[in-house]
Amino acid sequence: MEIISAGVPKLRVSASSKQFTKIRVGTWLRVTIDETGQSYDAVVTSVNARIDPVNQTFEMEARLAYAGPNLLPGMSGTAVVADRSKAVLGKK
Repeated sequence: MEIISAGVPKLRVSASSKQFTKIRVGTWLRVTIDETGQSYDAVVTSVNARIDPVNQTFEMEARLAYAGPNLLPGMSGTAVVADRSKAVLGKK
């Protein structure tokens, strides 16, 4: 996962092709930023329909539900599919 824009941060997320049928626009993710150690909820906003045949991955974009002021483009981290009922909207 990588932050690709400031403002309301937009994320570029790579995922295993095994997850392709499970992730759709509107899927909630829990992302943890490596540089800060903080976790945030994000929602998938687009899914690339192309699977990379070498890496067996696909890309998607997501938008953070809440972003702290210390997030910058280029930061990276990990993302996991989250249960929307447990998403903490508007909070760290």
